[in-house]
Amino acid sequence: MFYIIAESKEYKRLTQEQQSLAEEHIQDAYNFISKYYLPGWTTFEMKALAEDVLLRVARKFNPNAGTKFTTYLHTSISREVATQSKKPYRKKELPTPISLDDPSYGVSGDEIALIDMLEDMDAFKLDDYIRFTSLNQELDDTLNDQEKRVVELLKKGHNATEIAKMLKLSNSRIHIIINKVKAKVEEIVNVA
Repeated sequence: MFYIIAESKEYKRLTQEQQSLAEEHIQDAYNFISKYYLPGWTTFEMKALAEDVLLRVARKFNPNAGTKFTTYLHTSISREVATQSKKPYRKKELPTPISLDDPSYGVSGDEIALIDMLEDMDAFKLDDYIRFTSLNQELDDTLNDQEKRVVELLKKGHNATEIAKMLKLSNSRIHIIINKVKAKVEEIVNVA
């Protein structure tokens, strides 16, 4: 679980002591966030929110202030949930099926396929259309909703920074999701 947070830029900016504090209390953050409900939010998104708050609290925590770290963490998480709950309801969109060869438009306006967006995918043979199209359904069945949303936004020409802002996730989390998609695609291709 913790490997996701350890990859983030925010985590790497913390001092060794702050990193240890965050690592020690990651499960507390997950436990605290699990007591809340935000309409339209997935468990993954709730945990990401808890991780973001945990990093912020670890950075700002002053042990001489007379407050326990867990108290500060719990208060900060409940405030963040309250802030998020005041935002408009995030209606969950049904994901559209993903096709590896459907044309999309890159930042420059050029038409490119998803497969071209997922860099370093040497395992693909674009001329093998029959095999390729049979993989589309398997890919659609394999990706979770969040991965599909990231792929759809990539297909629309958004970069990782824009996607992170749209989904309220860190840049590093978006890169992790993209790498997971790459791994799933490679696994499907190697099995087929």
